[in-house]
Amino acid sequence: MTREDGQPSSDLEESSQGDYDDLVDYPIKNAAIQSSYQGDEEFHDAIRVVLEGNSRLNPHFEHLRRRPFFRYFAVDLLSSCGYMPSIETPCGMDKCEITPAEDVPRELRARDEREHSFQLDGWARWDMPGDFTDYYDLVAQGERYTDYNGTRVWRFVHERIAFQLQLDDPDNAWKNDFNRLISGMHAEISVHIIEGLPEAQRLAEYRRRLRDQPGAVANLHFGYMLFLCAMRQATPRLTGCTYMGDAEAVLPAMRAVCFDPLLSEYSIQRAAGAMRAHAQSPKAQIWKARLRTRDLLMIMNCVQCNLCRLHGKVTSLGVATCLQVMIGKEGRGGGVG
Repeated sequence: MTREDGQPSSDLEESSQGDYDDLVDYPIKNAAIQSSYQGDEEFHDAIRVVLEGNSRLNPHFEHLRRRPFFRYFAVDLLSSCGYMPSIETPCGMDKCEITPAEDVPRELRARDEREHSFQLDGWARWDMPGDFTDYYDLVAQGERYTDYNGTRVWRFVHERIAFQLQLDDPDNAWKNDFNRLISGMHAEISVHIIEGLPEAQRLAEYRRRLRDQPGAVANLHFGYMLFLCAMRQATPRLTGCTYMGDAEAVLPAMRAVCFDPLLSEYSIQRAAGAMRAHAQSPKAQIWKARLRTRDLLMIMNCVQCNLCRLHGKVTSLGVATCLQVMIGKEGRGGGVG
């Protein structure tokens, strides 16, 4: 979706496939792998380490996502789109519409009413409690294929939020890191869509959406490595939280993840170290990345499928949180407090 010089092309066409992940082009150059690793082989070594150790983490992640602290989110699905005319045709009501959760813990509601402040120059701004904010259960309202066409939103993400200029300049390696994380987010959403397709369609869609898209699979792993690094850095906070009275059920799994050897593997931690080094470059302008993560979350208000909007906003919040932890305000990390 970009020209060879990195500028957005002007002849973009709407895709006819028609679903949330329809824009499958990843305008991230393959050379971006060099921004964190010395060569392809070193990067693939890190991927192998993840694949070998991830089977230990998956059961714990599955347990954690089902606990109330991680499954209920208060979201305003009526927020207006501030980036483009909202003229997209909504998908079918039976596929896109979701219902608010009813059994939301009182402690969670009280916490959200109490903890509503934020930093003006922070990495994200979440929906405030209000008349139009409802709680949704991410387990009951899981990600799935909806047949919604989100081409215009993904185009905006890749052409306006992702950095486009001077990506080959070594002083702008931090831009490539940011772009790769955005690409990894797109790939993660593609994975969930593929999972929701009939078995007979999955292989073909995997090839179209992931395997045949330059950088998609690599950036998916890159993003996952950064999230593991962020969890390791936030271990004191994650293992010291009361989780609103649910610590007895949460902490064993949380400790199992945070203290797993996979999180301290050198090949994985290299991704975080390189990102911090790039962010601390004298010419790095991290404030631009902070602004763009806020735009990333807010552009999800332009998604006309409520299920897609819900998960898009939560995923964008996760990206912003990861960057807050890993590089903080000035590129030095420490944004866990």
